[in-house]
Amino acid sequence: MNAYYTDPPDFIPNTINYFDRLNRMAKNIRARDKRRWENLTLTQADYREMIHQAIVNSIGRCYYTGDFLHWNTFGLPFQGDTLQPTIDHFSLAPNIQLVVSSWAANDAKSNLSYEAFVILCRKIIHHYDRPND
Repeated sequence: MNAYYTDPPDFIPNTINYFDRLNRMAKNIRARDKRRWENLTLTQADYREMIHQAIVNSIGRCYYTGDFLHWNTFGLPFQGDTLQPTIDHFSLAPNIQLVVSSWAANDAKSNLSYEAFVILCRKIIHHYDRPND
């Protein structure tokens, strides 16, 4: 059995069932990706591993903002907590790479590539700093 079955990262509260939530998330994300890319060959176990690795790599923080996330809400339906951890596709098929982000950052990024998202953020900041330019 792989370590993630029993050993979630230290920042995951011991009050949640990490494996159940991880497994549910892997199932849901794989199902969505299978609808997007009908030739997808990754299994639910592959997704579970990729999601777990993204969580470990996150050290508990949003990839885009650096905010520490509310891990007690991990894997639950969204209930308005903008710091709820979600899984985002940093890169798409065939070389899928997943990262952890806050619900707010993932919602703002939507389907943009990372590069397009950064460009949009810079435009927003520029306009905020200089609204008459």
